[in-house]
Amino acid sequence: MTRGSSVLAEAPPAGRPVSRRASRASRDETKLSRAVAARRALENRSATNLEEFACGTAVLHADLPDARSINFVRAERDLDGVEPRGLMWTAEALLGNAGLSHRRVVIDAPLGAGALVEQFRSEGWSAERRAVMAQRRFVELRATPHRAQEIGEQQVEAAREAALRREANGDLHAIRDELSAPHARCAALPSRFFGTLVHGAVAAYCVLHSHEGAGLIDEFTILDHFPGTAAGPSTLATAVRA
Repeated sequence: MTRGSSVLAEAPPAGRPVSRRASRASRDETKLSRAVAARRALENRSATNLEEFACGTAVLHADLPDARSINFVRAERDLDGVEPRGLMWTAEALLGNAGLSHRRVVIDAPLGAGALVEQFRSEGWSAERRAVMAQRRFVELRATPHRAQEIGEQQVEAAREAALRREANGDLHAIRDELSAPHARCAALPSRFFGTLVHGAVAAYCVLHSHEGAGLIDEFTILDHFPGTAAGPSTLATAVRA
């Protein structure tokens, strides 16, 4: 299920059994709550400074100001009646006062998010949707000559740099802080690394963080110069089973 949708299960009348559909919806809602809690714990513990405001938190890392992934404003409480421009001004004040050159707002509340996003777009902001999915079943691993496995952090670092360099057209300066941001996240929660190797090189990888019995898969990345290897599904399925 994706973050931003609601799956609610009502209690049945006394003496009547809980339906399979209601039971699954309840489990999904619990998984979603745990996933959101794990994600927020990862973000908060990765930060050097947290600043509360009316409907959320500014998550800041003073040592990595150019890393957008760990410097942002997160709107996480009731958004009913929140004015988009007011939220934009809040981001401007909090991120500007922190000396950041970028402005990033994460809308992490299910109700009212859609309308806010559209109004941000109308003001010239770019927007993307972040999905949090509940794992309902194990994926059967297909027979493949390249099986995923647990790998070392240094192997992931090399693959991560290759992927980010490609996105930044080789400009290492532009991605310097983003290369360091995962170290802050991995120091925040217990972490393991999974990947699929093709001819000794990492073709796909992800990071598995643990928080209060929940696993959170982060940084799932497929390097595009390894087509046809099924590296992505194999890596993801192996991490889910860990």
